[in-house]
Amino acid sequence: MHERQPITAYEAKLKLVCDHPPPKGKRMYLVSLYGAGYIGEYHPEQEAVAWCELPKLTKEQKERLEQMK
Repeated sequence: MHERQPITAYEAKLKLVCDHPPPKGKRMYLVSLYGAGYIGEYHPEQEAVAWCELPKLTKEQKERLEQMK
């Protein structure tokens, strides 16, 4: 599906790159200095200033979606 595995969390919160360096080789949500968000890998030359894990459905959310089928 994708070359790189994503980093995920149930509650994703933005972290500043200067305080929390992003992991290498993982897909994540990145935010530029001008506020534009995108999904990709962190590369310093792209000048992303914040990042967070990609959101993930909880077990309860998945079960609810299964019930709706």
